[in-house]
Amino acid sequence: MKIPYFPNVSEFLIKDDKAAVRAKSIMKIHEEVHKETDIGLFLKNTYERYYSWDRFRNLSLPNAAYSHEMLWFYVKTFMRSSGKQVKSIVDINGKNFTFSFTDTILKNLHLIDMSLSDNLAFKHAQGNEDQEKAWLEKKVISSLIDEAITSSQIEGAATTRKQAKAMIKGGKKPKTPDEKMILNNYSAIRSITEEWKDEVLSPELIKKIHSTLVIDLLENSGEVGQFRHDDKEEDKIRVWDDDFILFEPPSYNEIEERINALCAFANDDQEFYHPVIKAVILHFMIGYIHPFVDGNGRTARGLFYWYLVRKGYHLFEYVSISEVIKKSLGQYKRAYLYTEKDDSDLTYFIYYHLDVILKCIAELEQYIQKKVLEYDQLKKRIHQQKNVNLRQIDLLNHAINHKDSIYTIKGHLNSNKIAWVTARLDLLDLVEKGFLTQHKSGKELYFLVSDQIEDLLREG
Repeated sequence: MKIPYFPNVSEFLIKDDKAAVRAKSIMKIHEEVHKETDIGLFLKNTYERYYSWDRFRNLSLPNAAYSHEMLWFYVKTFMRSSGKQVKSIVDINGKNFTFSFTDTILKNLHLIDMSLSDNLAFKHAQGNEDQEKAWLEKKVISSLIDEAITSSQIEGAATTRKQAKAMIKGGKKPKTPDEKMILNNYSAIRSITEEWKDEVLSPELIKKIHSTLVIDLLENSGEVGQFRHDDKEEDKIRVWDDDFILFEPPSYNEIEERINALCAFANDDQEFYHPVIKAVILHFMIGYIHPFVDGNGRTARGLFYWYLVRKGYHLFEYVSISEVIKKSLGQYKRAYLYTEKDDSDLTYFIYYHLDVILKCIAELEQYIQKKVLEYDQLKKRIHQQKNVNLRQIDLLNHAINHKDSIYTIKGHLNSNKIAWVTARLDLLDLVEKGFLTQHKSGKELYFLVSDQIEDLLREG
C-alpha cells in the first residue's frame, strides 16, 4: 500500500506573478458553485462524496477551463474549511483534528439512529415481541463471538471460524496463541458490554481493556496493560505494510498527555458530538496514538463498542463491525492514511465507519428476517409437538441440517445465555420427545441427533 499524496494547497496562496490569475479563477469557480453550473454541481457532488486526491485527480471534468489542482484548492479552502475542530485533540504537529458535516454524514447518522432504535428489535416480529427478544439475545452471543474471532483475524490470528466457535461455546481452553487471542477478545467484549459500560473513560479503563485483550500473549508480561516506553530507536513502534513504513505514531513521552486529553474529550458532554461520531473518533485516536506495544487495533475497536453501549446504543451488541472491516481491510487502512496525510481530516475515517455500521445493520435485519422465516417453517414441521420453546426450535433447525453435531449442556447455555439447569432441561426434553439421544463421556452428558428427527419433523 502506497502513502497517499495530497497537494499543498498553500502553494496557491503564494504571491507571485500568477497570483492575480489564480485569484480570478477562484472567484469564477465560486460564482459557478453559486449558480450551480456544470462545474458547480460537479464540485458539490465531489464534496459530498469526499474524494481523496488520488480519486479526485482522475475524475473527468465537465469542462477544461480549470485544472484539477485549482478545483482541489477551491474544495479544500472554501468547502471543507468550515469543518468542526475537535478541541484538545491534536496531531503530531499540534494541529487540531477536524471533520466536515456533509449531508451524507447527517443522512447516515439519521439512518443509524432510526435503525438502532428499539423499533428495529421488533420490526419483523409480527407482533411476537418475546420471540424477537429471544432471537436478539441469541444474536448477542453470536455477534460477540463473531467480533472476537474477526477482530483477532484482522490482527493475524489463524484459526477456522468453526474451531473458534466450538472453543468459545464449549468453554474449552485455548490450545494455541491464536485461540487465546480470540478467547481474550471474547472476554473483553463481554466485559465491555456487561461490566464496564457505566464507567467513565480513564487511562485505567483503557489499560484494563488492553490487559484483557493481550493477557498471556505478549513476550514481555510487563507490557500488558501498560503504555509503551520505546525510548530506543530500535524499539520504536511503527505501523508497517510489508517492508514499508505507513505511519510512525507520536513519541512515547506524549502518550499520557494525549490519552488524558482523549478521556476528557470522551467524558465531556458540554459540547455535543453525535455519539456515533465521538465513538468513531475514539476508535481512530487509539490507532493514531498507538499507546501500547501490541493490541492497539483490538483496543480501538473495543473502545468503539464501549462508548456506544454506554450511550444507550444497545443494539450495537448485536453487530460485528470487525466482520465488515475484514472484508474491506484496504479501505480501513486507507481511511486512516487519508486522515493522517490530508490535514488531519477525520471525515475520511468517519465516512468509512458510517458505511461499515450501515452494512452491519443491514446484516442484522437480514438475520432477523431469516429467523422469522425459519421459525415459521419449523413451527409447521413440529405441529404435533407441544411446548417446544424458541431455544429448542433454534437447536432443531441446526440439527436437521447438521446431523453429525454433538450438543452439550455447556454449549447450549453459552449459546443462549441461560442457566445450567435451564440448558439441561431443554436438552433432556428434546430427548424425551425423540429429537435427540442422550449419551455420557465420563461425567459429562452429550447429545446426538436422533435417527427419527426427519420423521418427527415431517411436513403435516
